[in-house]
Amino acid sequence: AKKGKLQDVIEAGNIVLSAHGLQGIEYNCEFLQVTRATRSPSWAVTAICQEPGFVFPDVLSVTQMSPKQLDLVSVRPVDDESEQAGNSGSYFLCEGVTSP
Repeated sequence: AKKGKLQDVIEAGNIVLSAHGLQGIEYNCEFLQVTRATRSPSWAVTAICQEPGFVFPDVLSVTQMSPKQLDLVSVRPVDDESEQAGNSGSYFLCEGVTSP
Protein backbone atom coordinates (compact mmCIF):
# COMPACT_ATOMS: atom_id res chain seq x y z
CA ALA A 1 0.00 0.00 0.00
CA LYS A 2 2.90 2.39 0.70
CA LYS A 3 4.36 1.90 -2.79
CA GLY A 4 1.08 2.25 -4.65
CA LYS A 5 -2.23 3.82 -3.81
CA LEU A 6 -5.02 2.72 -1.52
CA GLN A 7 -7.12 2.13 -4.63
CA ASP A 8 -4.57 -0.51 -5.72
CA VAL A 9 -5.14 -2.36 -2.43
CA ILE A 10 -8.91 -2.30 -2.95
CA GLU A 11 -8.62 -3.40 -6.59
CA ALA A 12 -6.54 -6.39 -5.45
CA GLY A 13 -9.70 -7.66 -3.71
CA ASN A 14 -9.03 -6.37 -0.21
CA ILE A 15 -11.62 -4.75 2.03
CA VAL A 16 -10.53 -1.48 3.66
CA LEU A 17 -11.77 -0.59 7.16
CA SER A 18 -12.11 3.05 8.18
CA ALA A 19 -14.02 4.91 10.88
CA HIS A 20 -16.87 5.28 8.35
CA GLY A 21 -17.17 1.61 7.40
CA LEU A 22 -15.87 -1.06 5.04
CA GLN A 23 -15.05 -0.44 1.39
CA GLY A 24 -14.19 -2.82 -1.42
CA ILE A 25 -14.81 -3.25 -5.13
CA GLU A 26 -18.59 -3.31 -5.60
CA TYR A 27 -19.05 -3.73 -1.84
CA ASN A 28 -19.40 -1.37 1.10
CA CYS A 29 -20.78 -1.16 4.62
CA GLU A 30 -21.64 2.20 6.07
CA PHE A 31 -21.36 2.37 9.87
CA LEU A 32 -24.54 3.98 11.19
CA GLN A 33 -24.08 3.76 14.94
CA VAL A 34 -20.92 2.98 16.91
CA THR A 35 -21.10 2.39 20.67
CA ARG A 36 -17.94 1.97 22.74
CA ALA A 37 -17.80 -0.69 25.46
CA THR A 38 -16.84 0.50 28.92
CA ARG A 39 -14.90 -2.58 30.10
CA SER A 40 -12.93 -3.59 27.02
CA PRO A 41 -11.36 -2.00 23.94
CA SER A 42 -14.42 -2.92 21.88
CA TRP A 43 -17.30 -1.32 20.01
CA ALA A 44 -20.74 -2.47 18.86
CA VAL A 45 -21.55 -1.28 15.34
CA THR A 46 -24.72 -1.25 13.27
CA ALA A 47 -24.21 -0.98 9.52
CA ILE A 48 -25.97 -1.00 6.17
CA CYS A 49 -24.06 -3.03 3.58
CA GLN A 50 -24.39 -3.14 -0.19
CA GLU A 51 -23.16 -5.43 -2.92
CA PRO A 52 -24.52 -5.63 -6.47
CA GLY A 53 -28.22 -6.44 -6.23
CA PHE A 54 -28.34 -6.62 -2.40
CA VAL A 55 -28.68 -4.20 0.50
CA PHE A 56 -28.66 -5.69 3.99
CA PRO A 57 -28.14 -4.72 7.64
CA ASP A 58 -25.28 -6.01 9.77
CA VAL A 59 -24.31 -5.81 13.42
CA LEU A 60 -20.64 -6.19 14.28
CA SER A 61 -18.36 -6.25 17.26
CA VAL A 62 -15.01 -4.54 16.77
CA THR A 63 -12.22 -5.38 19.22
CA GLN A 64 -8.76 -3.82 19.34
CA MET A 65 -6.37 -6.78 19.58
CA SER A 66 -3.21 -4.64 19.40
CA PRO A 67 -2.35 -1.06 18.41
CA LYS A 68 -2.27 -2.19 14.77
CA GLN A 69 -4.98 -4.88 14.65
CA LEU A 70 -8.78 -4.79 14.93
CA ASP A 71 -10.91 -7.94 14.82
CA LEU A 72 -14.46 -7.76 13.51
CA VAL A 73 -17.17 -10.33 14.18
CA SER A 74 -20.44 -10.11 12.28
CA VAL A 75 -23.78 -11.56 13.35
CA ARG A 76 -24.63 -12.01 9.67
CA PRO A 77 -24.10 -15.62 8.63
CA VAL A 78 -21.82 -16.23 5.66
CA ASP A 79 -23.79 -17.20 2.55
CA ASP A 80 -21.99 -19.81 0.45
CA GLU A 81 -23.43 -18.27 -2.72
CA SER A 82 -22.26 -14.74 -1.92
CA GLU A 83 -18.99 -13.43 -3.30
CA GLN A 84 -18.23 -11.93 0.10
CA ALA A 85 -16.73 -13.98 2.90
CA GLY A 86 -18.65 -11.88 5.42
CA ASN A 87 -17.46 -8.92 7.46
CA SER A 88 -15.72 -10.97 10.14
CA GLY A 89 -11.95 -11.03 10.16
CA SER A 90 -8.78 -9.25 11.21
CA TYR A 91 -7.95 -5.81 9.84
CA PHE A 92 -4.44 -4.37 10.10
CA LEU A 93 -3.21 -0.77 10.12
CA CYS A 94 -1.29 0.17 6.99
CA GLU A 95 1.06 2.91 8.13
CA GLY A 96 1.81 5.70 5.71
CA VAL A 97 -1.44 5.22 3.79
CA THR A 98 -4.26 7.73 4.07
CA SER A 99 -7.83 6.64 3.55
CA PRO A 100 -9.98 8.48 1.04
